[in-house]
Amino acid sequence: MKRSILILSTVATTLLAAAAANSATCQVGVKGGVSVMELTNDGDSTGDRTGFVGGAYLLADFSEQFGLRIEGLYFQKGAHEEEDGDEATIKLDYIEFPILAVAHVPLGEAARLDFFGGPTLGFNVKSELEITLGGITASGDLDGVESFEFGVTLGAGVDFDAGPVVLGVDGRYGVGITDVGSEGDGAKNRGFAVMGSIGFPIGQK
Repeated sequence: MKRSILILSTVATTLLAAAAANSATCQVGVKGGVSVMELTNDGDSTGDRTGFVGGAYLLADFSEQFGLRIEGLYFQKGAHEEEDGDEATIKLDYIEFPILAVAHVPLGEAARLDFFGGPTLGFNVKSELEITLGGITASGDLDGVESFEFGVTLGAGVDFDAGPVVLGVDGRYGVGITDVGSEGDGAKNRGFAVMGSIGFPIGQK
C-alpha cells in the first residue's frame, strides 16, 4: 500500500510540475453521487448494492482538447441479494484513486463534453456482511478480502462555467481487474456511478 501511495504522489507531483511548465489550466474540486455496484464471477453476477461515492479531484488541462485528472474517492461497492423478505448485503468500501486521461469536446463558450478513462487504485477500508433473516438483522466483518484492488474506469460528463466555479456531472463504468477475495475465487467488482461536481480554477492558460 505504501508503494502505491508513493506512486500516486509522484504522479500528482509530476502532473502539477508539467502543468506549471506548460501554463496549463488547473482545477481542484469536490464531487459526490451514487454508485450501483455488483460482484461478478465467470459471467454470473449478484444483485446490486446502491451506495455513496464522493471525494476530491485535481485536473490539469494541457490544451483545450486534453487534460489529466486524478481523483480521490470514497467508493461503496459490494452486492445485495433479497428473497422472500430475507436479505444479504456484502459491504465493500474503498478509498479509490482513478488516474484519468480526459478528452474535451467544446459545446459552446461555457460548456464542454468530456470523455475519460484510465486505471484505478483501490484500497479496501471496510469489508462486512449484513444478513436479515425473519426480521432480525446481524452483521460482522467479512474475512478474506484483498486490501488492494486494481481496476479500470471509463466515462463521460458535461462541465459548465458558472462564474468563478465550474459545475459538472459525469457517469462512469468501472470494473475490477484483480479479484476481491484473497483466495483467488474470481469474484470482481463491477458497476456504475453518477456524480455531480464543483471545481475551482487555480491557473490560467
